[in-house]
Amino acid sequence: AIKPIAIILLIVLAINLGHYLRNYTLFDSVLGMAGTGETNKEFGVLISISGILKNLSLHADIVRNLQLEKIISPTTGLTNKVLEIIHGVLGIDLNDPALISPKARKFYVPGLSTYEDTAGNPLHLLLIIGSLFVLTINKKIWTNKLLIKYGIVLVVGFVLFASLLTWSPYRCRLHLPLFILFSPFVAIVFSKSLPKQVSYFLAILVLFLSYKWVLFNSVRPLIGENNIFQSSRVEQYFQTQPQYQQFYLDEVVRVESNQCENIGLTFKSSSFEYPLLVLLNENYPKQIQHINLENESKILIDKDSNSNFENLNNDCIINIDRSKLKN
Repeated sequence: AIKPIAIILLIVLAINLGHYLRNYTLFDSVLGMAGTGETNKEFGVLISISGILKNLSLHADIVRNLQLEKIISPTTGLTNKVLEIIHGVLGIDLNDPALISPKARKFYVPGLSTYEDTAGNPLHLLLIIGSLFVLTINKKIWTNKLLIKYGIVLVVGFVLFASLLTWSPYRCRLHLPLFILFSPFVAIVFSKSLPKQVSYFLAILVLFLSYKWVLFNSVRPLIGENNIFQSSRVEQYFQTQPQYQQFYLDEVVRVESNQCENIGLTFKSSSFEYPLLVLLNENYPKQIQHINLENESKILIDKDSNSNFENLNNDCIINIDRSKLKN
């Protein structure tokens, strides 16, 4: 048992060690900067119950997911009302700022979305809950100890997630790894408990109902207007932040017309950096570095002797201020 645990720890360290070292250097903690509003300020059993329910509500729009809205009223409003009642019983404010991310400010049950940051998985959640229920009543599967342990780990992982992190509609995307990890669990439970025809039907249903997200993703659709085959790579970089596109393109023209090789970047209220780095290095390589930093990472620049752009030739400085860009 020790060997598998050691392997898991090595994998975790291999993936995260660089981040841990950076965080410890800057914030004296491997967990990163404190006070971001992304972790709960209060903890406890009731707080955990609240977090679990609010996170599950991100995947509550099962009616629209099954495309039954023409015959059944969507469940988002009902879910919101039920949560209000439950939180009244728990004595917890549904909109307690100590339990909600600053990015959200107010709790609500989101409807079905094809936007990648807020797209829920109602059908997948229903299948997971169904598989857990089937597991409890089908004692034949209980002999599969590995499956039981696997399921417990996933459930505990979700409980920890919901208990530690504040609620936000953008938590949907962070649930994705758990949904993926639950896939083999659901498949094994159903294949061992249900008739083959039912299992096949569920598999086909999931595949069919995924078409909306696969084909009509609101940011990068496969078909329709502005699909990925008709949009250039540069245009796709800016699909979620179009206000940056023309400014970045103009700055790249300015940099290259002046034959700058050493570029200093200053960001104000923005971190949309990747597209600019790609565009700057398209025609010839350049040295690019952040300057005039005002956050905690400033100490790393101060230690770097190469950060003094005043001593370099052909310098260009690009100032990015999101508040001055036109939407």
